[in-house]
Amino acid sequence: GAALLRAAALLAAAWPGGAQKGIGSLNDPCDCMQHHDFWMSARKSLGDLFSAQDFPSRMFDPDDVVHKWIRVQSCMYSPENEESHRPTALSDCIPGFLLVHIVCMQRQLAERRPERVMDYAAELVRLLPWGSTCIDSAGWPLTRAHVLRY
Repeated sequence: GAALLRAAALLAAAWPGGAQKGIGSLNDPCDCMQHHDFWMSARKSLGDLFSAQDFPSRMFDPDDVVHKWIRVQSCMYSPENEESHRPTALSDCIPGFLLVHIVCMQRQLAERRPERVMDYAAELVRLLPWGSTCIDSAGWPLTRAHVLRY
């Protein structure tokens, strides 16, 4: 568990040659041109949500709109779904997939399921190298440092 996550984090930080290249959008894993409207809408709405005042405490308050929003979010891909790993890694929107996984982690936290949070944290570390050279400048409300803190 934790040792594997630490090893994966070290691998992500030291990945030789930077990010892997996607196939969808002129080899830019952060331009989000495939399904552009979806990704831009997600970037705006999720960015607004995560910048909500007192987000960390509000997500645990059952009477708060932030908590209610977090609890209804779906998890697009589960870490156990091997079939989703390849298309996700080859996506042209690695920041989007990272943020979607973070939303799913927030839902798991609100549901008091820390073991599932760790499963998704391992997914973050697995995906990060694919966009490591562009995520900080892609205009998403997260950076490589944010992802590594999860």
